[in-house]
Amino acid sequence: MQGGELKGKEYVSFVEGVIKAIKKTYPEIVITLSLGEADYDDYKRWFYAGAERYLLR
Repeated sequence: MQGGELKGKEYVSFVEGVIKAIKKTYPEIVITLSLGEADYDDYKRWFYAGAERYLLR
């Protein structure tokens, strides 16, 4: 999943929900995020939601 560098609790929660929905439907899929720089806690939430990789440039 790729997007811009948005910030905020709503955005982080939205991405987390999308990741959970994808993993629920397709548990075998590997999710890689490329959403720009985020806070450590945001990365952690996305990881525990099911994202396994993150690309930073």
